[in-house]
Parts: sequence; structure tokens; C-alpha cells
Amino acid sequence: MLPALANGLREGAKFDVLTLPFGDAGAAAAAQRADALVVFYGSAAQSLQSLVQDLAPAVRSRGGRVVAVLQRDQAAQRDDCFRAGASDLLFMPLPKEQFVSRLASSVALSYVVEPGVSAAVQIGARGNLVPLAQATITPAGIHAPAALPFQPGETVRVSWASFECWGLVARASPDAQVRFAGLAPDEEARIREATQKTVGAGANSFRPAAAAAVSGAAKSVPAKAASAQPPTTAPPPAVPGHSQGKATAPPPQPAARTPAPALAPEASSPSPNGPAWPPVFDVDACRNAGVSVVREKKAPPGAPPELAAAAKRVVGVMNVGERNALEKAPHDSHFATALAARIVLELARVEATRLLATQPGATVDDAAMKAVTQIVDAAAAQLQKAVDVAIGRADVDTLQLLTVANAALSRDALVFKEAADRLRGIGSVPRPGSGALDPEIMLPGQISRPVQRTADRTAMKPELREFAGLGERPRSRRKALLFFCLVAGGAAIANLMYFTYPRISEVRAPIAGVARIEVSGNVARVTLSPEFAGQEARIIAALTQMLRERGVERALLVQSNGSVAGQLAVREGKVLGRSSPMNGAEGQQQTPPPTGPPASTGSMPAQAASAQPQ
Repeated sequence: MLPALANGLREGAKFDVLTLPFGDAGAAAAAQRADALVVFYGSAAQSLQSLVQDLAPAVRSRGGRVVAVLQRDQAAQRDDCFRAGASDLLFMPLPKEQFVSRLASSVALSYVVEPGVSAAVQIGARGNLVPLAQATITPAGIHAPAALPFQPGETVRVSWASFECWGLVARASPDAQVRFAGLAPDEEARIREATQKTVGAGANSFRPAAAAAVSGAAKSVPAKAASAQPPTTAPPPAVPGHSQGKATAPPPQPAARTPAPALAPEASSPSPNGPAWPPVFDVDACRNAGVSVVREKKAPPGAPPELAAAAKRVVGVMNVGERNALEKAPHDSHFATALAARIVLELARVEATRLLATQPGATVDDAAMKAVTQIVDAAAAQLQKAVDVAIGRADVDTLQLLTVANAALSRDALVFKEAADRLRGIGSVPRPGSGALDPEIMLPGQISRPVQRTADRTAMKPELREFAGLGERPRSRRKALLFFCLVAGGAAIANLMYFTYPRISEVRAPIAGVARIEVSGNVARVTLSPEFAGQEARIIAALTQMLRERGVERALLVQSNGSVAGQLAVREGKVLGRSSPMNGAEGQQQTPPPTGPPASTGSMPAQAASAQPQ
């Protein structure tokens, strides 16, 4: 199969293809150089997601793409492949031209801006959830006139209303462009059908069925009639999924909507100002849905579609540590409570986004706002108790997970309050960053005041203030002088040990009459044994030959008792300063007998006496 696929990809010179099976030893080395990696199907010995996890870091760290290819009956492995590091995913069988076109577009991060359906979209990755209030959905992806805090080529989660999928960031700034990634054929058909309709019909096509039914039931009852007509029957029993509040409107007929007892938002009485917001959802139902998505990778049976979609969106942006903690923690743990509160906030945010396009506008219910806030505060209080316990135990890992969970809960609560302000018609103040208020701009009537500019300092977390200054470099002269002295002292010691101080090496002496030979450069010290006295000529000749081979020029001859016996000139092969031979028994030197004629007893001339050697 690989040669046929490679030949198809080489047509038109779009790709330079290298085919390698999974068991090839050069597959990892090729991944270090490839611009794009396409992994097909997996094998019986190793799954596709494990292969992607092993090879993706080497490719994506250099800005390359990793494309996984699955059969349509392997759709259950899609999320695991993306979490393992895949940039995009294609389903086979697929026509050759379409496969090559999609692969080329994914590798090049190409995106064509086309008209589509306007909707509020959320983009999430690495625990960061970015809402795009005015985004355009096309069959190829999503674009919006706003920047994203992600890098081009990064894999993200894309969600709007009840729909959720994976995406590939084609452009992050100044405008956002995200390609759809890993869509199944039925999902592609659904998006294509929705984008072919008008803007209003397209936006409504992505609304949850239950929410649409509630909206239709509310419109069918006139506001004045509902408020003037007294109830003729006993109020319906309390549904576990909603909080008790004001008088409720008559429930819709069974034929219009299937009731969902696990998740039933509060239905406030219709008013001329529009529907009430926010709906208060059951915390237990949200907790069950979130824990089920984490542990079983799917929503519990019978859960409403809007609840399942919200749980998947919240869990999709959680990091691996949070998911592992939820899998190990009990059902009523502080992590599960925080997850339930985040799902409640997510459901309220989605409903607020839908109500922004309705006429008349929605009315913010203060009692419902207070109820949602109490849910968030209770979850935050449990997290704070767990933080105190972790600090007491010095459990750094748990403390980091709790900090991440608390930050995510605070961020979702801030988005919830901003949604309430938009529904009230209050414009939110821009957050700090690019485009914030400029202090140098003067309005008419203001007095110019000189502003003392201070050096920009990086904001420091409160828990890191105790460690401030540990990484700063010494700037005082004393510290610099001390450092210089330490370096100079080390250099002097190194020079003494390796360059100045002579290195002495001992050479084994295979010569009879020589006990020890020590060589240092071009000089040597030779310790003689008592056997030297009887074989001087032979030993001196052998010793001279050996020292010449080692580059020695001079050698000091020392007896076994430490006294100096003479000096050997290696080049000439002569012994200088030798006064007497060694005694074989005692190692003492004796004066050699004279070999010339006896000296006369008479006085010698001064010149001859001065010419005699000493």
C-alpha cells in the first residue's frame, strides 16, 4: 500500500515523499528532518495514537504537521490521536484528488475567507478558553476579526452552541482563522447544510433542540395573559433539575418537547422585557455529566444534548493533571464540585450568547444570578480548604493542580459576569493589554500633568515574592572582585599543576643492575642496584640506548643509599663526575688504580700542574 500512496502524493511535485514502515529503525531519524508526517492506521503491535505520541514531538517542535489517517470505523480513536499530538486527521476511504488537496492545505495552513453563518464561538487549548462573540462559520473553518493567543499550527477545540470539533489554527493575528480538523463525513454534511442557509436560519440550526422548544413555548403564551390568569390547578411538583423561584409558566406539551428531568432550567414567567436569564441548573446533574465525560469519555445516558456539549467543552480544555485527579478522586471531591460549577457557568454563557440575538432582549434575574454565584462560591471555598490542607502537608503537586482549577473557575466566573453585563446593556471595560486606555490622551478641559515614567516590571505572583532576588546577578564591585580573584586563583592552580610543576613518570627497568628509572621531560634519575659494580660497561650501554629512545638528554645516577654516583650524558654515552666504582657488597665507591706510568716524586712545572685535570 505504501508505494501506491507515495506515487499518488508525488504527482504534480507537491510532496517529496519518503515511505517507511513502523518497524523501520530509520523512522525516528526521518521524523527529525521531515516537514510533515502522515501516519496510516497503526498496526497490531502498536496503536496509531501511541505512534503519533512517539513521533509528534520531533516534528511539531520544528513547526511541522502530523496528520493521522484512520478508517471510518476507527472514528472512536480520533480524540486520542489529537490528544497524542496530531495536527489534523483524515478518514479513509477518500478520493485521491481530495486526499492530496486536504493534505496540502493542512501542511500549508491554507484558509480561504468565505461568507458563512455568524455565531458566537469558543476556541480552547492548553486550559485557555477564548470566546469569539462575532465569528463566521464556513464549511472549511471559522474566521473572526479578533486575535487568538495561540500559535499557527496549534491544535485547538472549537465549539459553538451544541456543536464541538477539533481545529487547526491557520492564523492567529490580527484576525483569527481556524481550519476544521478531523471532521467525520456526517459532521461535514451538517456544517455544509447549515452554512448554505441564511444567517438567521444558520444560527438557529446549531441551537439545542430542548432550548428551541422552551423558547417556542414561551412565545406561544402572551405575556399579559400569563400574568393575569390565575392558576387553575395545583402547581407542578418540583423538578430536581431546577431551583425554586417565581411563578412558572405552563409547561410545554409533551408533543413539543421531551421533558428532561435531569436538567431543567428555571422557567421564569414571561415579561414584556424578554425571557429571564440566567437559568439555574442542577449541580448534581452537572457533576454526573462532567465526571462521566472524564472517566468514560462520554456523557451519561439520558443527559440532554446541551448538558453533554457543555461538559465536553469544559473537559476538553482541562489539562492532563486535572483529568487524572478527577479520575482518581471520589465523586463528591472538590475537583468534581469545581467541574460542576464550571459546567453551570458554561450552560449560562451559552444561553446568554443565544439570547443576545433575540428580540426583545433578555432580562437578568437577580435571584438567579445570586444562585449561580452561590454555586461558584461554594466550589471555590472547597478548593480553598484543599489548598490549606496541601500547604500544611507541603504537597506541591496537589497545590499546583488546585491553583490551576481555581484559576479556571475564576476565569469562567468572569466570563459569566461579562455576559450578564452585555445582557443588561452595559459595555465592559477593555482588559489590560494592547488597545487599553492611553494615559497620554487628553480630553478637552483637562490639565496637562507630567507623568513620571518608571521602568516596566514584570508582574510577580504573590507566592513567588519570597524567592525574589535569588536569580539576580551580583552587581557590586566587591562581588565582582571576589569572583575575579577566585577565577585567577583557579587559573594559577591549574597552571601550577598542569604546566609549571614537572610531571614525573616511572619507567620499568628491564636492565640488570638498575633498580629504578624516573623520567621528567628530557631528564631522568636512575637508581643503581649493587649488581652495577661488576657490569658497568654493559649496563651503561643498555641504559644509554633506552634513554635515547625516550628523548632523555641527561640522567643522574644515584646509588641505593641515596648518594650521587655520577651524571650520564646520554648523547655522548659517557658518565661524568664518577669518582670510584661501586662495591658489590657494600655499595661503596673505591678509587680506581692508576693505569699510566707512576708520577715522579719531583716537583712539576706550574704549567703542567695546572693542566692536570681535577
